[in-house]
Amino acid sequence: MGALLLLSIRQISHAELTGLDDQHLADVTGQAPIYTSYIDPSAAGNASGLGFYTLGINGTVSLNANIEHLQLGCGGVNGPGCDIDLSHVRLSGTTPGPSGTYADSDAALGNPFLQIAIKNPTSLANRQVVGIALGAQSAQASLSIGENPTPNVPGTVGGSPGGETGINVLSGSFQALVQDLRNPLAITLLGIPLATGNAYVKATPTQPSLPSTLMTQESANNVQTGAYYQYVSGSRMTGVDLGKITLVVPQLSVLLPFINISIASASATYSPINLIDMHNLNVSSNKNSGLLLSLNNQAILWPQVGTLGISTFPTTAQSLDANGNVATRGYNSNGNAITTDQLMAQKGWWLSAPQANIGDPANGFITTSQANVDIVTAGLGLVLGNIPVASVNTRQIPVQNCYGSLKFC
Repeated sequence: MGALLLLSIRQISHAELTGLDDQHLADVTGQAPIYTSYIDPSAAGNASGLGFYTLGINGTVSLNANIEHLQLGCGGVNGPGCDIDLSHVRLSGTTPGPSGTYADSDAALGNPFLQIAIKNPTSLANRQVVGIALGAQSAQASLSIGENPTPNVPGTVGGSPGGETGINVLSGSFQALVQDLRNPLAITLLGIPLATGNAYVKATPTQPSLPSTLMTQESANNVQTGAYYQYVSGSRMTGVDLGKITLVVPQLSVLLPFINISIASASATYSPINLIDMHNLNVSSNKNSGLLLSLNNQAILWPQVGTLGISTFPTTAQSLDANGNVATRGYNSNGNAITTDQLMAQKGWWLSAPQANIGDPANGFITTSQANVDIVTAGLGLVLGNIPVASVNTRQIPVQNCYGSLKFC
């Protein structure tokens, strides 16, 4: 009986298999789970003159992670201190999961890869590894960092007395996008407020209007606000110098009866916003550029690869507009055009991201801590065309990436 059953199974299996000749095998197509590529030192745009070898995975990695203290490049080629120093790092998706927290919301990294930069790649005697990078062609992730128990007080580098922690030091480059930001402003005399109001990013030719309007606290009607975007690049940064931002104050209420003043437009320069005050950053990719974390023995212009899957090299004319699309405008905080050197990852650890958003379009305006400006400083600033504004706390509260009542786990 057993032999008969075995014979019948063998007959069925044999009947379901069909042999393929070489021609039929050649017609079969598929996608390999792993891919490799190579970029020659003489490739167009390869300013570093290096060979780049890539080993990647065709797939998506979903990741949710908490890191209590992330330190990279401490006491390395750049001397004492760290290239990257972050406290209480939470990597998650951009929206809460079914639990209402971010503990069950995953960051999505598409087509992750390992890349190696080789100097003199064609010379067996002289070739040398000068850089290693981990990256992803696409990224949709929320990077939430630190704690902010004193949201109304601007933080200080290295940690605030009130217990604020977060980004202590960062080496890298990214496009900073400031949008949907409300900055309470007070004009003071000897520390006493004389007038108060809310400042918003004004829509200008270089600060394009946002696709949608938002209702301010001063008007029953929606107002058109703008988005300020600027390229940021530097080693061991503790703050972000955003340069001149054109602001609008729909209504400046003087603390005297029956007097209201509005400032239609004023250019303001914030003191470098301390990175420790920036707690929630949405990290996204675009069609040309993804996410890259590299370790470099020299300055390297790494190739960029985005959702299109095509490797190109960054150019000084390439930038992102307010909607995250590639535009031909690229300036640093001094208003000068970006240089090739600023596009390069510098020696040590370096994090490159296409864009980091300071603002939350999905949930309306982010209201920062109040900025106090002395009346003399404000008056001179209006005359000279630029008002210096002290650093502010973004008042962002890091996301809850744990189940239950734990703030960090």
